[in-house]
Amino acid sequence: MIEKVVVFNKNAVLSAKEAAAFVAEARKYDSDVWIEKGDKKIDGKSIMGIMSLAGISNDKITICADGVDEVAVLEVLLKSIQNT
Repeated sequence: MIEKVVVFNKNAVLSAKEAAAFVAEARKYDSDVWIEKGDKKIDGKSIMGIMSLAGISNDKITICADGVDEVAVLEVLLKSIQNT
């Protein structure tokens, strides 16, 4: 299992389009993906779960991946977040 902490800037908002793109990328890989925010753990391959993070301004989240392609999926997901 690997994980990476990400802090969003104060103007960050996760739109439905961005959430859908994140989930689509995560689903391309075999590894399990989840996002942790506080005491909440969300399936990174669930659009409804990701949408529950809509207001993430100044928030710190942890993206975790566990499986055979965990390094690749985490790298791709981090790039997708940085491009939003």
